[in-house]
Amino acid sequence: MSAPSLRRGWCPGARRPMETGDGLLVRVHPPGGALSAEQARALADIAQACGNGLLDVTARGNLQIRGVSEATHPTVLERLSAIELLEGESDGPYRLTLVSPLAGIDPAEVFDAAALAGEIETRLGEVTADLPAKFYVAVDGGGALRLEPGADVWVVPSDEGVAIGLACGDGYVWTEPVDLHDAAAAVASIVAWFATARGPAHRMRDVQQPFPSFPVGEGGSAQPRRMGRAAFGEAETGARDLTPGLPLRGTRLSPRPIRHAACGGAPPSPTGKEKVAGLVGVSAHRSTITEETAAGTTSEPPPSFPVGEGGSAQPRRMGREAFGEAETDGGPPDTEASAARNASLPRRAPSVTPLRGAPPFPTGKEKVAGFIADGALLLALPFGRVTAHQLRAAAGWSERHGAGEIRLSFTRGILIPHVAPASSDALVREAQAAGFVVDPADPRLALVACPGAPACGRGSTPAPEDALALADAVRPLAQADARIHVSACPKGCAHPRAADLALVGRPDGRYDVIPGGAAGDMPVAVLALPDIAAILRRTKDPRGLAAAFGVHER
Repeated sequence: MSAPSLRRGWCPGARRPMETGDGLLVRVHPPGGALSAEQARALADIAQACGNGLLDVTARGNLQIRGVSEATHPTVLERLSAIELLEGESDGPYRLTLVSPLAGIDPAEVFDAAALAGEIETRLGEVTADLPAKFYVAVDGGGALRLEPGADVWVVPSDEGVAIGLACGDGYVWTEPVDLHDAAAAVASIVAWFATARGPAHRMRDVQQPFPSFPVGEGGSAQPRRMGRAAFGEAETGARDLTPGLPLRGTRLSPRPIRHAACGGAPPSPTGKEKVAGLVGVSAHRSTITEETAAGTTSEPPPSFPVGEGGSAQPRRMGREAFGEAETDGGPPDTEASAARNASLPRRAPSVTPLRGAPPFPTGKEKVAGFIADGALLLALPFGRVTAHQLRAAAGWSERHGAGEIRLSFTRGILIPHVAPASSDALVREAQAAGFVVDPADPRLALVACPGAPACGRGSTPAPEDALALADAVRPLAQADARIHVSACPKGCAHPRAADLALVGRPDGRYDVIPGGAAGDMPVAVLALPDIAAILRRTKDPRGLAAAFGVHER
């Protein structure tokens, strides 16, 4: 195996694994994150025979086989090919889209996200090879398990169709809602533009040039509107009031005022405390927006994006009211009009309430373990780690109690869908006995950790083991929806954004303590793990962590 094929800092695949502290890491990208029981069982066998018996579920619903050697790698490829999971070699994303593990089966979905994601992948085809490896499109159809922001392109339902968000330095730029039937073409236009015009940018948020127009539908257009940090729950000042506008197919839309309180097409506002491993927030470290633009007072309207065939969607700037918070003007929603506009949208269940602006945003208390929807059992995994034995067991349960299928979740767990009601109690007992987390109140769900030493050559401490040692101590904080990140080095791979508490391993085994920050931030203290546990045990409110570790506000 050549040295270039073992380089670090990229996205590994099956043919080009990554060298780690415990051998080669082979990443498998199942389409839609779904595996048949036969495929899951075969992957467990591969991990046992060719690796060290350990696998990781990633934050994008992929599966990593750990501990593969150069001698066993050819066998891994042969066996992956036999179960139709061997991908071609590519410098682009192996899988472009991310969906909820409930996509296509959740009766609360507004549209079938799995079907739309598949159409997007088909339309883009070979264009994907021209994209950076980490680029991805999140397709969120609503329902019981929502995706978090972080994608380069984010597709969400709105009361007027489908809204498409493009990541920018401090949030997202959003198109006017487009018809569901035009959404795949619209996304394909946006992604194809990025592939050819991105320059040195590796992510959509890093694009320096203005966004162009993208055609939407038949003769119409959708133009994005800027939406800054306020879109994600932060304070906004100086923004103009906007009046609602409805895009019409076959026309071209220019920027128009829209009222904050009725801004159809906005995404959910995450709290940053969703109990999922490896939560990735929206970058706010760089923005090409001027202060004038950020306040909504720029004299230059944003450009329009052609979406589909001859139409356009326009991005819009929105305040906190856009995400379901207090509405100050504009009166009550016109539910009859919303229902009429939604009549053409395929729905997974007729009982879905017409959406106003955006689906309910995550509160930070969503269930990410146990039965999260009818017949859908989510088996949570501390830090995404699953053994070959556990994966083999999950495959067997899916055959005995479900439909012979498992789904890998962006929460770094395993979903078993279509569980028969009569089997639910027995399945939960078996899963608990096998070491899966099925209780959403389990304090381990408040902890995020990387593989650590020795699995990662850069790690200074055994982060997963140390994190588990803190589980009992963080129980009160877990009940308050705190997030504690234990990282073996300052890179902070498992949680790139700020957490309620970040602990960063040092070569001497102690940890840098960073309340309310990210792994690369300045620590306020350096403590041994037992001392950290003692402080955490007597702290019940995440807001008191800074003071608990000796930081006092002036």
